[in-house]
Amino acid sequence: MSDIWQEFGFKSNPYNPMPLKLTEEDARLFVGREKEAREFETIISSMKGGAMIVEGRIGVGKTSFVNIQEYRIWKGRAKTPRLLPTFETILLTEETDAVTFMLSSLSNALYALMKIHGEKKIKRNPVFKEALTMISQTLQTSFGLQAAAAGFGGGITKSVTITSPLATVMPTILSMTDGFVSELRRSGYEGVIIRVNNIDTLNERVVIEFLSQIRDIALVRPGLIWVLMGSEGLFSSIEKNMRRVSEIITGTPVLIKPLSKEDVKLAIQKRIENLRIREEVNPLIDDAIIDILYDISNGEIRYIFKRATDMILQCSIQFPTERFISRNMGLGILKDLAAKKMEPFNSTDREKEVLSMMSKKGWFRIRDYESFDMKTRQAANKYIQKFLDMGLIVKEQWKNETRYRTTGDVNILFGGCKPEK
Repeated sequence: MSDIWQEFGFKSNPYNPMPLKLTEEDARLFVGREKEAREFETIISSMKGGAMIVEGRIGVGKTSFVNIQEYRIWKGRAKTPRLLPTFETILLTEETDAVTFMLSSLSNALYALMKIHGEKKIKRNPVFKEALTMISQTLQTSFGLQAAAAGFGGGITKSVTITSPLATVMPTILSMTDGFVSELRRSGYEGVIIRVNNIDTLNERVVIEFLSQIRDIALVRPGLIWVLMGSEGLFSSIEKNMRRVSEIITGTPVLIKPLSKEDVKLAIQKRIENLRIREEVNPLIDDAIIDILYDISNGEIRYIFKRATDMILQCSIQFPTERFISRNMGLGILKDLAAKKMEPFNSTDREKEVLSMMSKKGWFRIRDYESFDMKTRQAANKYIQKFLDMGLIVKEQWKNETRYRTTGDVNILFGGCKPEK
């Protein structure tokens, strides 16, 4: 199975759902977003430090967008100061604390330097070497003690960090970070871009608490340019609930909307052209299936590519001689995959009925409870929270309120897609 893509005539998966990386090969696969790229470039060019925001729905392509913009800046293809990219994204969780965040940020920046200029060269610099040593010693000592204090073998939690040995190293981390930035500038860089993701998966209260906590120790440090990635409405939430944090956000959010259906197909075509190892290679999936995936996911490119990959793998297991998935075959496979995802939940008939009504409704809010044959908002909220936990619906902030929609898998089962006759 590891060579399946070569059997199809590609050096790797042309429907890979993972974000594009900071490489020349992946930069060639990027399509569209010209307006957003200009906005990103303009904001970055004006920053000496602080934070900017990139907003968009989950799975719409925010990480790929930011990665490719970083790559263009790194390679001098953007009209910005020379900035160090980072090759890893910091993923926030409910357990992330300020100390861990700053330590991870410094580690990411040092790793980028080593990746670009070589580990030996970086370790010959006394400032960089001292920072690397501090990170290693902190991880080997304070983290171990903290885990022991928590009563288990690993993990970092806010409740422990307040009194843990890690809290005592923050001044050292900040001093090392400032020294790193000064040395970085002597090396020809104006600063470093640090991406922060997963904000759109966290409870709003958690985000507010965390950003308030790091405002004065991280977001205002010169030379550190933070790119905060979250769902549409992130900046509005910050402005409403964290005025002091919003004051240091540079510019307005760069809004990443779903690619058009035509651009999604162009992205697939680019991947086919760049990844093929034989001239005669063609798309593996009917365009009509891509249209369906686009419609049921509301243009969520990550879902489109993930389900396309799943379909090809499933088809290769059941029908290894087949090299093309038609609309009717693809629709059957999609429904099987969606049914398998639903199976572990053992949903009741009433839950399936509600999901069906939600699927046909499109975007909905708790106050639409009567559309689902419910008598109160509380009844609707109970189903919504359960479906969110099950990953069957998604939510987003829209015009100062929260709205929801069913996922692509629910829509393929209940949304009325029918085979062509």
